[in-house]
Amino acid sequence: MGNIWKKGALHTHTFWSDANNLPEMIIHTYRDELKYDFVCITEHNFFADKSMLYPVIRDRGPWPPQMSYEELNRSIALLGNQIEHCRISSRRYVRLKPFDELQRDWQIPGKFQLIGGCELTTTWIKNGESHDIHLNAINCHRTIVPPIGDDGEKTMQACIDLYREACAGETHSSLLICNHPFWRYWDVDPRLLIAHPELKFMEICNNSDGINASDGIFTVDRYWDFVLAHRLDRGDGIIYTVASDDVHYGEPDKHHANGGFDNGWVMVKCPGEMTTGKLISAMNNGDFYSSCGVHFDTISFDPATRTLQVRIQEEPGQNYRIMFIVTRRDFDRQITEKYYPHDNPEHSRTLPVIPDSVGICAEMVEGIEGSYTMTVDDLYVRAVAVADAPGYITGVFYPETQRAWTQPFL
Repeated sequence: MGNIWKKGALHTHTFWSDANNLPEMIIHTYRDELKYDFVCITEHNFFADKSMLYPVIRDRGPWPPQMSYEELNRSIALLGNQIEHCRISSRRYVRLKPFDELQRDWQIPGKFQLIGGCELTTTWIKNGESHDIHLNAINCHRTIVPPIGDDGEKTMQACIDLYREACAGETHSSLLICNHPFWRYWDVDPRLLIAHPELKFMEICNNSDGINASDGIFTVDRYWDFVLAHRLDRGDGIIYTVASDDVHYGEPDKHHANGGFDNGWVMVKCPGEMTTGKLISAMNNGDFYSSCGVHFDTISFDPATRTLQVRIQEEPGQNYRIMFIVTRRDFDRQITEKYYPHDNPEHSRTLPVIPDSVGICAEMVEGIEGSYTMTVDDLYVRAVAVADAPGYITGVFYPETQRAWTQPFL
């Protein structure tokens, strides 16, 4: 049967938007160097359905990162006539290929899938506070430009409505992910995800760094548990989590580096021939896990006994532990708030206080294999596999050690 787990990158950028490398080089790195099985390109408010020449700018200003002559020359040396370029007088130009050409040239049926997408990117501002909302529309082949708003719920709903409208005429399935809700400083209040259960995915791990959190603020895991508990209590269903790179820098030294490659990914259960449709369907059914360094051999849930069993792929010299996380049905439903001031008023936040009764470690097992049987009081169970190897990058919200997350089981 071969390996049924397919490794994928769901959040990538190229020189089409705000990264410093050509899409061919991003795809080459994931497919040929890192051996990923699928990649989704997600430019900000843009789907690459146009064909044009774009000037290469040498100036590397602070943001967005620019492509240099050095990187263009490296791309040409490595990929040859895959890179279409020319010189006019003293300026050099490179052609940015549209998605259909990239898919034609790089996709290998059954072996590598190139998936189209668009990152809906907007801001809502109220009382001097600025909040970013970024959502990845996966397998959606449309440019989507959401409006700037002055209310979080209305802005989020506008994004969801635009996504639905864009995908309404498509014959293939898609999905929508809330990107880095912790960036830059918990810009997506967890109550927004509770209020919008139609949004079924969020990032648990991402390259994006954040602004230093105040003492006592919650972790990304507890944010997830808070949303999960309230959604399930209301009968609104699961929210799944993904890990991703959000790659913006394509140089060869950016493997396991900030803003680079292979720092977070998903492993999708896809037996038989791999297609984009099967990958999307599996994710919509929760048949995947997220990782920033640890891999599972098996994830098995028996609904008859309500038992979750997991086994880790052991790496030499590593020690592991498995934590089984639950929230009980009698969790504290009262939501209180706490104000977190910031030197920059734009980043001051009023956030819910997550009670200790949400996201409990019901059992912890040392080693590579463990199981947990749910009690009648458990709303759900999920497992986190943690290694003692340090995380690939450092950041406020990036895990200190390598790990993997299963999805929740009911």
